[in-house]
Amino acid sequence: MNRRLQQKLNRHDIGATDLCLQTFDLKDPAPGKPRLRFPGDGNTPTWRARQEVAKYLAAEHLPGHS
Repeated sequence: MNRRLQQKLNRHDIGATDLCLQTFDLKDPAPGKPRLRFPGDGNTPTWRARQEVAKYLAAEHLPGHS
């Protein structure tokens, strides 16, 4: 998964866990730090919760995490 995120986002400057945490973060994207977002209204609690869960699930399911 890490390699796929690196390729998709053109991010090779940070480690795998940080990449996952930044990729799905709720903060607005910054130059050189794109985000992946679920479709829908980002102002709803459901959308925000889904985005947060994705962030931590992605980071937790990397090789080397138990």
